[in-house]
Amino acid sequence: MSEEDGLSININQISERLKILRIIEDLLSRFDKLLLSKGASLMLVLPPLIALVVGIGVWKENRTPDWWSAFSPVVFDLELTPFMDWLSVMFLLAMLLMLTANTAQAMISRMIVKYNALIHLNSGNNIEKSHGFEQITQMANDAINKRLLSTMITLLALLLQVIIISLGSLSEVSEIMREFSLSCVLINFSLLIKRTTVDFNTSDEWGLVGAYKPAFHPSILNYPLTEILLTICDPFLRFKIEKIIEEINTKRRVKLDNYRYFEKIVLLHYLHDEGRMTTTDLIGKIKSEYKIEEPSMIYDVQLWSELIRHLHETCNPFNRLMTRTLQKNLDDLNLIRESGYYFDVDIDDIFDEKGSMFVQLINATHKKRTVLLKTQSAHTDPEIITHSIELNPQGKAMKELGNRPWESDLERREVILAVADESSAWIWMNPKSKSTGELVINVRLEDSEGHLIDGRTLISLSRTPMLRRFSLMTSRFAFSFGIIIPIFRLSWWVFSML
Repeated sequence: MSEEDGLSININQISERLKILRIIEDLLSRFDKLLLSKGASLMLVLPPLIALVVGIGVWKENRTPDWWSAFSPVVFDLELTPFMDWLSVMFLLAMLLMLTANTAQAMISRMIVKYNALIHLNSGNNIEKSHGFEQITQMANDAINKRLLSTMITLLALLLQVIIISLGSLSEVSEIMREFSLSCVLINFSLLIKRTTVDFNTSDEWGLVGAYKPAFHPSILNYPLTEILLTICDPFLRFKIEKIIEEINTKRRVKLDNYRYFEKIVLLHYLHDEGRMTTTDLIGKIKSEYKIEEPSMIYDVQLWSELIRHLHETCNPFNRLMTRTLQKNLDDLNLIRESGYYFDVDIDDIFDEKGSMFVQLINATHKKRTVLLKTQSAHTDPEIITHSIELNPQGKAMKELGNRPWESDLERREVILAVADESSAWIWMNPKSKSTGELVINVRLEDSEGHLIDGRTLISLSRTPMLRRFSLMTSRFAFSFGIIIPIFRLSWWVFSML
């Protein structure tokens, strides 16, 4: 058997394994969405419930209230503390099952990513070297390690509760072990409630999008929708999109790295997601103009809806600039032509070091212009950022806008954004604040000689979201109690022996 035949068999085996793994991952992902991380959110609901049940056992010890003595013989025939011990065992078993499913799903997703990389490598594409693959692998490893730690702590608490039941719930040793069990439950809850890892899977086409923070993006965007999209996509989805771009460009007989035509397709999906056009119109327009045959991911409306949603979440300022651009009428565009330029800027509040700033520049003159964009603030690092930008002269479409009537609002939006894209430069920045609080940022637009053309003063807030602050505070509170309770109980036990 030749080496090529052996490699072919190996890839076939990997493909068969992938089919089985995808089925299992899909089931676990659905289970996770419905009951664990989302939906019922049992992953966060059950730990405090377990802490309550074990805590009642710690609090009451061998003291059974009168109402329980009258009630329990009818159903359980157990005193309060032994009943709570049995109930905690059942809850801990359920928690262990959930953590096991959650961890198994992450491990299977990581394995699928690895197998997919091998299949791509066999076809001549070394996707492991592409941007984002290392971050996704590291993100998966970190998520698995954190879930394994929670699983081990839950297993320890369960083991302690089983020993308590076997020794007898009312013995002195059981009382001490119960407090260690409560400590494990509280520490586990503190880890789970402050967990910041994003849920991810490969069973959904968009399952890895947004699961990690892209480490790099181009500052100056010529085709903003496409370039932002390629930045936030995972390597596998980015590869598929780039193949579609090559297919379109081959039919249009332009350079394979030209985003001009694909940008218009993304714009159609953007407008469709806003409710500006129907799905039938969207599919019909793409088929008639770009001749892409079905089935193709370009027609997967659910996928594109998720991608546009992630685009909004990643770049809210860009979305607002787009909205302002799409709302422009002919008078606005004629005013831009009269002044010779257009300058607009928007910024996010910075939450947990996540935030962006976008600037849109349009050259409405007949000549190329070189401008300087300076961002200055004593509250950011670095304090001064300078971009030298060469703006193309106004496009042919912009010259003809004054004489063009609109047949529909959709046509107006399509044409205006296409014109803006042709004549615009978009600048994408991620401000890094030196400290929490208010940021005052001055944005100056200067000509090549340093003379001021226009400017803005922006105010942004750098802070941790309220829900995140609550999670951190609750985590610290639970962790502190988890450490203090067993120390206090052991100290009391040693003191009583003396």
